[in-house]
Amino acid sequence: MLNLLSDEQKKILKKEYRLRFVTVLLFVLSFFALLSLLALIPSFTLVQIENKILKPQKEALKVLNGSNEGTLFEENIKDINNKIRLLSEKELIPSDLITEVLSYQVRSIKINTIEYLVGEDNKAGIVLSGIANNRESLVEFGNFIEQSGSFYDVDIPFSSFTVGVDVPFTVNIKVKEKQNE
Repeated sequence: MLNLLSDEQKKILKKEYRLRFVTVLLFVLSFFALLSLLALIPSFTLVQIENKILKPQKEALKVLNGSNEGTLFEENIKDINNKIRLLSEKELIPSDLITEVLSYQVRSIKINTIEYLVGEDNKAGIVLSGIANNRESLVEFGNFIEQSGSFYDVDIPFSSFTVGVDVPFTVNIKVKEKQNE
């Protein structure tokens, strides 16, 4: 193959080629930079407009927060105190209460249903339904529950005492309030 160009001319051509390549590359990069700046202009103006609109509202909130700061602090303290009081109280766990009631069950009583109820005043109660072999065992069961200390009112309706044998009953038991340990 014939070499028409000398080595010096080849070096000069390579330099010109590199210079043209760098020039075109810089031109393309500057074009994309300018294009991206043009694309950001609408967003920038929108942020500036929103800032002008929201600045008076921000100042008004600062004035309100400055005057209510003491009451907010007091509300936070009250909220924290309520949470501490709730955590320090003994919890009434329904399963524990039902287990305690069932521990007083005598052999002559068969319990069919157990309901745990919480009223609107947050007072808990248990309703037991079942069949007792006789009236005496039902009264004995009620006395055991009442003497336990966890319950304050054991209500056995008089209608449960009308039958002498296989007495169907429904007992309403009211649970004592939570007590601090």
